[in-house]
Amino acid sequence: MAQSMLWCCTYTDISEQRDLSQRLRQLARVIELSHEAILVWDVDDGIRLWNKGCEELYGFSRSEAIGVHSHDLLSTRHPMDSAAFNDMLLEERSWTGELAQRTKSGADVWVDSRQEAIRAGGRNLILETNRDITEQRQAKAIQDLLVAELNHRVKNTLAIIQSIAVQTARTKSDMPSFIASFSGRLQSIAAAQSVLSDARWTSADLGALVTSQLAISGVRAEQTVVAGETVIIAPETALQLTLLLHELTTNALRFGSLSRRGGKVTIQWTRQDDQPEVVKFSWIESGGPAVLAPGSVGFGRRLIERTGKLPALSCALAFLPEGVQCHITLVSARDRDAGKYFNPGRRTL
Repeated sequence: MAQSMLWCCTYTDISEQRDLSQRLRQLARVIELSHEAILVWDVDDGIRLWNKGCEELYGFSRSEAIGVHSHDLLSTRHPMDSAAFNDMLLEERSWTGELAQRTKSGADVWVDSRQEAIRAGGRNLILETNRDITEQRQAKAIQDLLVAELNHRVKNTLAIIQSIAVQTARTKSDMPSFIASFSGRLQSIAAAQSVLSDARWTSADLGALVTSQLAISGVRAEQTVVAGETVIIAPETALQLTLLLHELTTNALRFGSLSRRGGKVTIQWTRQDDQPEVVKFSWIESGGPAVLAPGSVGFGRRLIERTGKLPALSCALAFLPEGVQCHITLVSARDRDAGKYFNPGRRTL
């Protein structure tokens, strides 16, 4: 009797698993080729996956990273202790924020980090994605510094204007003369601001400052001799010197050498041989009417006397019969409070 053989077959639909496996391989490929830093690390056993983006951002190769705890490898500065951070992450299952880390070369880098805890094969894994935001943070820091510096300069300018208004009012008995004097002094400050703005408030060219003050006062070119090498001065020194030049020019036009066609003013400055960062600036009038020392102290003289007490400027005013002379010393600003002013440009005096 012939025996028949029976076959029993069972079929299990694995289409979904195959599709899932294929998607996972595609995802792994995307992660590997991504320029964004993506790593997977085991809470106990360190880094398990380290993609090209990590190599580009941090400089560590895959062989250097695998098996090392990411906190140790990257010197990550967490908002809390690293162990406490891990516990929080496992409990909350996800975390997003900014972290400071360090590259292989020792450079600091800031990242926008997204971390998610996953459970796979009985292990606690963390999928971490980091985007470099170092340049954005640096730009924000510079922006904050500029805003703070702008506030500082605005307050200083308003304080100067307020002081000028008060001092001018004390020496003028009628409104027309007050307006004329006050307006002239404001124009002087505005001219200095223009010179400083052209240099982005990092410094001011002394020659440009002198030329601008003579121009806004309407001084004829044939009545002035201006000589001096290129000298760059700090912003605060420039504003102080501007007011002095305005007062000297105004007085010379009204009472001194510039009140006559034959009169002249010689303006010159030189560096000291033994102290190259110290500049001697001279204002010398000649050819004008005989000079007598004024009996009262006006705004200009009071300003000069106060300037003599400043750390960056000192000056001496002399009423000689042949003409007024003012000798000013510009002292280096580098040795004083270097952090007081935002000065990312060239070195200033």
